[in-house]
Amino acid sequence: MSRLARPTILFVSLLFFTSTALNAQQTYAVAQSPGLTGTVLDPTGRAFANAKVTLSTSDKVLAETLTGSQGRFAILTAYQGQATLVVEAIGFSTLQRSFLLTHAPVDMELTLSLASIQQSVTVNESPGYAAVDAAAGTKVDLPLMATPITVQVIPQQVLRDQQTVKLIDALVNVSGVAPTNDAYNTSDSFSIRGYDANSLLYQDGIRLDENADSGFSQGMANVEQVEIVKGPASVLYGQGEPGGLVNITTKKPQPDRFGHFEQQFGGHSFFRTVGDLNLPFDSAHLMTRLVFDGLNAGSFRNFIHTNEARFFSLDHLASEPNS
Repeated sequence: MSRLARPTILFVSLLFFTSTALNAQQTYAVAQSPGLTGTVLDPTGRAFANAKVTLSTSDKVLAETLTGSQGRFAILTAYQGQATLVVEAIGFSTLQRSFLLTHAPVDMELTLSLASIQQSVTVNESPGYAAVDAAAGTKVDLPLMATPITVQVIPQQVLRDQQTVKLIDALVNVSGVAPTNDAYNTSDSFSIRGYDANSLLYQDGIRLDENADSGFSQGMANVEQVEIVKGPASVLYGQGEPGGLVNITTKKPQPDRFGHFEQQFGGHSFFRTVGDLNLPFDSAHLMTRLVFDGLNAGSFRNFIHTNEARFFSLDHLASEPNS
């Protein structure tokens, strides 16, 4: 063997053994990498498949996986230190475990629990159906509970929801009040507790002359609420029927700007247009409100036709507060 061949053989042998040692060292390092395995069970103890398993630290996610058909999962990571394992599944509470991850393999058994059922129901009830006060019983705005006489109120929300056109259509909501026949069915004719009360109609506490109204019904577009006094009220209103009376409270200007327009159609060539426009001026010190009610309607009776248009203009000047 020549002198040149011997160093060459030694050099090749050295490379072979060095490569083998490096491969062995790398294989050993992979084998020593931390391993995290476990089984996810449902509350009955059966394996839970397709549960989401997440391994994370305080600032990042290390690995994510899903459990198999046998509820098993396996995560390989080189991370060492404090870690958190989170198991999530639809219909179950989130399961969370914190532990110290080292080179030693970890195997755990995790049992899910059913999620608590929480239902939130929000009921938006219109407050307009609950009347709080009325002025018809005492001519002063008092709570109904403090009014010493029986007063029943039909609030604005009821009139709006029922699309009330005539006063008698609203009064059918009150017990003890019944419509009567006026021979033409065009004016407000009703009785309270069996007594004829069609001539006992008041507006904001002032008596209306129904005979001078040519038999037309009360316009409802400008009505805020209807108050029915049951029983004799001659102490406040003078001579009247013992059955009671009806007081109509009209709409007042409001500090907020709004507008409302409505068109109604019905049988017997019924057409009605209602408009309500509220305009506050000068920071609500001066307020005005314009209400329009136009009605053009026929009847099931021959030669009976109603064609009327009413405008209501209301102004209010608020007084300055005392300094």
